[in-house]
Amino acid sequence: MKKTLKVLGLGIFVLAVVFSFTFGQANAALTMAALTITSSGALTLDGAAASAITVGSATTTGNMAIGGALTTGTLTLGKSDATGAVVVYGGTTAANTLFNNVTTGSIALGAALSTGNLTLGGAQTSGAITIGGGVQTGTITLGGGTGAQIVNVGTGATGVKTINIGTSAVANVLTIGTTNGAASLDLMSGTGGVNLTGHVATKGAVPTFTQSAGTPTYLPTSTDTAGWVRSDTTSHTTVVVTFAAAYAIAPHCTFSPDNAAAAVLVGSGTGVFGVTTTTALTITHAADTTEAAWNYICVEGK
Repeated sequence: MKKTLKVLGLGIFVLAVVFSFTFGQANAALTMAALTITSSGALTLDGAAASAITVGSATTTGNMAIGGALTTGTLTLGKSDATGAVVVYGGTTAANTLFNNVTTGSIALGAALSTGNLTLGGAQTSGAITIGGGVQTGTITLGGGTGAQIVNVGTGATGVKTINIGTSAVANVLTIGTTNGAASLDLMSGTGGVNLTGHVATKGAVPTFTQSAGTPTYLPTSTDTAGWVRSDTTSHTTVVVTFAAAYAIAPHCTFSPDNAAAAVLVGSGTGVFGVTTTTALTITHAADTTEAAWNYICVEGK
């Protein structure tokens, strides 16, 4: 029995020496065959402050999974207040995918970024960058924050860009701009001009239509930009279109007769003339009791 204990003690001593030598060396290498490490508690892989830790650097054709069975926990790469860089590389010819199986969850890129830059495809030269696509039915928002932002699309200083918005072969509905407050929309072009294909329609609040005496009728689709009005048979000398929203500068308005009664007024000795202010268009003619109809178009010049 004493001999057995003596041999066992010697074996433990040898193991202690081996482990002390192997793991106590600063530059030692540990090589293991196929291995699974399972921890029942917290498992920490750490190194010295300036040490380099490499995982799977020689793996060429196999698979590497980090958090492959993670369901409710958090997988963290990098440190929130670190000054170093976190770089995730992908294959040069393979299809690289991030968050491939997310269906109803949320994906945030740069969610805590405040003063830095977030770049997608900054060095791309010939490929395509796609945001959304497939059978996606949700909402894609650019610049939807509450702070004052500048959202630039195709503003690079060199290289001619062709920018397509809603050009697919379906009946898209495009909305650009807003009517809130003093919002404005600028369309600019060089010598190529602004080309419009299709009909031009105006939308907006309906102006107020009056005449010097009596009550005219009008189309409910009339707006400050364009519309139609017809006087009644009460003797009157003016028909007034009071704009629903005042212009900043008195607009340039043109009007034309839309029936024979209005044409007679135009051809009369006194004729017909229009005067505009920032708030109204006034069509003036000699006293008349006919139902004269007029079309008008108003555009503000800046």
